[in-house]
Amino acid sequence: MNANIKQLFAEADRNRDPGGPRVKDYSKEVLESSRPQIVAYEAVDFCLRQLYADRRHKLDDEVAHRLTYEELIGALLAARDELER
Repeated sequence: MNANIKQLFAEADRNRDPGGPRVKDYSKEVLESSRPQIVAYEAVDFCLRQLYADRRHKLDDEVAHRLTYEELIGALLAARDELER
């Protein structure tokens, strides 16, 4: 796996600390401008593998307001399909 992807997700793990930064603390512009340059297919594949391995959540649990795990997985699958074309 690309080192940048590992770095990106290691940072995400650190940010899961209950006292850590929240998504709402950042603007859309900051979140979009600060991401590392990674291969899209590798990032989508990594996210899908992590979601498939998750044993704590149900498909109808929310990842974010009005967005379920099932919807997120579906969107990532659609993105992967487009990337494979």
